[in-house]
Amino acid sequence: MRRFLPREGTELTKAQKEVEEKCQKEEEELVKAELTKIAEEWRQDRMEQGQEVTQERRHVEAELQQAGREDHKEGESVDEEQAEEDGEVVEEEWSDDEDS
Repeated sequence: MRRFLPREGTELTKAQKEVEEKCQKEEEELVKAELTKIAEEWRQDRMEQGQEVTQERRHVEAELQQAGREDHKEGESVDEEQAEEDGEVVEEEWSDDEDS
């Protein structure tokens, strides 16, 4: 068996070229559509991650603000409270006025 190659300039050559060009365009469109879909999914994921980060940041900020309010009421800082919870020794600062 031999490979069939149409002669240049024949109707069959022209038709074959048109079919190949059509197939190539269809393949390019499919690839472009797939890449567009992937890019959109990627953007959506990034937006969702950004929203999660923003929500978590707001939650942390709210906790810090709440802790700050409690600190002002109790007279302790967040670091001191955390150190005490962790079992660390918290050094108190003494001034000359407190000794007398």
